[in-house]
Amino acid sequence: MIVMPERWGRTLAAFLGWAAIGALAQAAQAACRPVQDAPYPALPFVGIHGNARNDSTVPCPLLRHQQQVWHALAGLSIAQPVTLSPAADVVYVTGTPPDHGDQALLAALAAEDGHVLWQHAYPNAHQGSVEVDVQGMLYFTSQRGVISLTPEGQQRWLVPFMPGETALGLHFSPQGDVLTATTMGRVMRLGRDGAVRAVLDLVAHYGLPTPQPRRDGALGGLLTLLGLDGSFTQNTLAVFEDMVYVMGSGVDTPGALYAIRLLDDGGLSPMWRLPMKNSATSPAVSRLGTMALGDGVMTRPVLLRFPVDTCSASGICKPRELDTIPLGTPGLLGSPAITATGTVIFWNSELVPSRGARRLDVVGYDARGSRYGYSLPRGETVSSPITVLDDGVVFTMTSLVGGVSYLVLGPRPDQFPGGVPVLETHPIPGASLVSVAIGPDSSLYVGMMRGGMGVMRFKPGAT
Repeated sequence: MIVMPERWGRTLAAFLGWAAIGALAQAAQAACRPVQDAPYPALPFVGIHGNARNDSTVPCPLLRHQQQVWHALAGLSIAQPVTLSPAADVVYVTGTPPDHGDQALLAALAAEDGHVLWQHAYPNAHQGSVEVDVQGMLYFTSQRGVISLTPEGQQRWLVPFMPGETALGLHFSPQGDVLTATTMGRVMRLGRDGAVRAVLDLVAHYGLPTPQPRRDGALGGLLTLLGLDGSFTQNTLAVFEDMVYVMGSGVDTPGALYAIRLLDDGGLSPMWRLPMKNSATSPAVSRLGTMALGDGVMTRPVLLRFPVDTCSASGICKPRELDTIPLGTPGLLGSPAITATGTVIFWNSELVPSRGARRLDVVGYDARGSRYGYSLPRGETVSSPITVLDDGVVFTMTSLVGGVSYLVLGPRPDQFPGGVPVLETHPIPGASLVSVAIGPDSSLYVGMMRGGMGVMRFKPGAT
């Protein structure tokens, strides 16, 4: 035991006190306080995993030295990102049990330790994330319809779908309405009180073939993931200012991007459509109105990028400014990230080399077409969409041999100076196919789909 003079003890205590205050100040400065679109006013935090634009960018710092805090809902396959309550003290998760039939669980977990506060079963609710408004009310989709719950899990209202119809999530409009696009081609606009404000049937409006009702089971889930199950859409919509964008079936082509205007009287007005090959990706829109989405599935697909105001007239859209970025097979199975300046960040999963070298990269293309990025360690591939923060990216990575998966914190491709990237990796028990969500203290929430491994929380500086 070492005994210090009393004077030294007071000095050291004062130093440690100031160091603790400095650390708290640094943590406060680093806190995640994103500016969010309506209906989210300035609050400590409303836990959306992205935003209505699907741009996968969250204006928060990346805090390294993350450590696992808890692992919950083991056995549940998580197919969509988790969502936090306005106070960030509750985590909402949708997932599928191994013996689910057509049922899925919506669970509320305590953010502090991951214990289950409540859970309810809903058919096909695992296909979309929960959205939360400023009062903490929950909104989500299932095969029953669009559902709203109280924070305690009590049902407020249900707007039913047609038989065989479902939807893969919803978003809020700038006016605060609830918007969703269904697998049967209907775009619905609801008030947050459950009142139906407008329904636009894109199948009837454009004379499309009648979509097939959704299939249950593993095969149906795989076909949905690839965009090949006969549904009108397998994606969530994107909302930017007074426009809604939906990726769905096409008229003369397998797919099309549809633009719909939000009318001041609560209505929906179809504007234009962009013919495409097909897509299993949701459209993503930057704050400047530049859009990015995948075009094609399983057949040397490309990433499209263009200004949304290019197609202002009604009818078929033929963009004057259309960038195509070749992707590797099997292509993009999730929304690309697109920054405020229009830089598109995605992962290149070119398992079949086209120019003599296999590339499994984190890649960015800016508005001038310049490419940035870095290669992952040999034998590793990105296995989830990429969440872009102020000074880094977060994603999951899986070994091609052995199937070991990791949570990865890395540099932003568009800010990468070159050389070998410094990656912080943490093993996770199951592979993830969903975006990593971030909390106000820069905690990271990882949902794992393959292997039914539930959800994990990592926290910077946790002990």
